[in-house]
Amino acid sequence: MEYHLKCAESEAVIFAPHAHKQYEIVLILEGVGTCAIAEKQYPFREGTVMVIPPNTEHCSQTVGAGKRIYLQGDFESVLPTDMPFVIQGEGSGEFRQLLQMILRHRFDATSYVNALCHACLQWVVNHLHTEDAVYKAVQACVQAISDRYRDPQCNVTELLSESGYAVDYIRACFKRITGKTPIAFLTEFRVRQACFLMELYRHTQPLSYIAEQCGYADYAQFSKTFKAVIGCSPRVYLKERTE
Repeated sequence: MEYHLKCAESEAVIFAPHAHKQYEIVLILEGVGTCAIAEKQYPFREGTVMVIPPNTEHCSQTVGAGKRIYLQGDFESVLPTDMPFVIQGEGSGEFRQLLQMILRHRFDATSYVNALCHACLQWVVNHLHTEDAVYKAVQACVQAISDRYRDPQCNVTELLSESGYAVDYIRACFKRITGKTPIAFLTEFRVRQACFLMELYRHTQPLSYIAEQCGYADYAQFSKTFKAVIGCSPRVYLKERTE
């Protein structure tokens, strides 16, 4: 079977909303962040595999450095669902090797590359069971944080308790799946949104407004947190991107 493939590697950390006419399978090589697929938030970290159906809008942001391999193709006859799904990092080493082989040999004999691609797709199909109840509960927590991050009173413990699991247990699962504690995830999500708003508004809105929009009633606390995450103050960050 010939899949009409496109395979490439990217180090971009922000992908604006977009869609593809073919399936896209993404393997995260480096970085931690979130991907919005069809308006749902999915956490990712090294080893995460994301399967995005055709014509499905998606975007993502990575905290710090990011690196990924993506594979696009006509996979409708092999993949058993037209819904997006995410497979976390356990056991993804074999999948990574297959994708890297496709990347290296993508201009070689079509039959060989398509055989590698078929092996990748079989790996995906065999690992669909990892979308279990715990992952869905963590995903719901991520979605709740994404929905409520603007609220200065956003209480992570309360959000975790809404999962139906013991708070300590789901907190540990959250860190295992996302690579971050829930508090760190909320903090970095707020800071990433602040970066986005600063680049969007530039000097048309004061930084105090940006802080409020990202859940910080106290600008001094926002500035301190921003610097701890990004490595420079909001004023320096804004200056560097507007000069």
